[in-house]
Amino acid sequence: MPSPCGRALPDVRVVVKPYVTHLSGSKTVMATANVTVDLVRTLLDGRDVLVAGQVVLEGDFYGLTGPLGVPVIVGQSGVQRVVEIPLTAEEKKQVKATSKRINDKVSAWLGAASV
Repeated sequence: MPSPCGRALPDVRVVVKPYVTHLSGSKTVMATANVTVDLVRTLLDGRDVLVAGQVVLEGDFYGLTGPLGVPVIVGQSGVQRVVEIPLTAEEKKQVKATSKRINDKVSAWLGAASV
């Protein structure tokens, strides 16, 4: 049976899949299905949900750009907005370093793909 996330918009799938995997605890089919049902029920009720989502940033999280997993509000129409949570100076430094490594890797992959 195909995943219900497979028919969703790409920005919804990017958010929902890690959310479901993370919250399901054990990685069984039933646990994942239960979390999926809870998330869908919440979204169908018209409520927005704060989740950890993988998005392409455009300076909306501590000025970072490129793909990164950050807190986002997701609703019926997909990702509503990025939530810039408070971070310590050390956490900001680590997030910025991680973002740079990801961007460097993506640039290398894209460069190799165009050859």
